Amino acid sequence: MDWVALVFTALQLYLLGQKNKWGFLFGLLGAAAWIYVNISLSIWGGVISNVIIVVILIHGWWSWDKTRTKEAK
Repeated sequence: MDWVALVFTALQLYLLGQKNKWGFLFGLLGAAAWIYVNISLSIWGGVISNVIIVVILIHGWWSWDKTRTKEAK
């Protein structure tokens, strides 16, 4: 499962670097996979940090369209 999390996280970084909104989705999938891995290994700091990452990714996804709309005007 850690390989799945790694691939999703790498896709997230690549896509967001290319200014592609789909990077947020892969980031959420990667963070969810990391949360699973960290819970199964009882790494609570990893769980907490990935929950914070999920919140940041959701905020980024939500504000993406607002930023794009402002740039278009």
